[in-house]
Amino acid sequence: MYNGKVERGHGPIVKALVRACGGQVGKWPRLLAYALWADRTTHSSVTGFMPAELMYGQQPIMPTERTISSWTAVDSKDEISQEELLAARIRQLERRPEDMERAAEKLRAARVKNKGRFDRTHRL
Repeated sequence: MYNGKVERGHGPIVKALVRACGGQVGKWPRLLAYALWADRTTHSSVTGFMPAELMYGQQPIMPTERTISSWTAVDSKDEISQEELLAARIRQLERRPEDMERAAEKLRAARVKNKGRFDRTHRL
């Protein structure tokens, strides 16, 4: 069985781990979780979304956002009610199907483009 679609994303992760290890190959098991987190929280140029964003319907809150305020974090001193927080979360979740469809369409278009490029450059 051919797993090309799944394994295609492994190369950049492996190369990033090699670079992050700085020549100390034995460090990769300790850094693997960080590499996977980075991969899942990096925007895809194909879909325009982070994989984690598509999975959960919202952008993940990064660890640094607990100490550094950003637009994705709500400060408790803003005195936003629980109802307002829930309504905001409902709107985020409601938007997920459209985001998923938009990402899927971009992925389909990229695959068609790649197929065309392959067909032009390879003799079948």
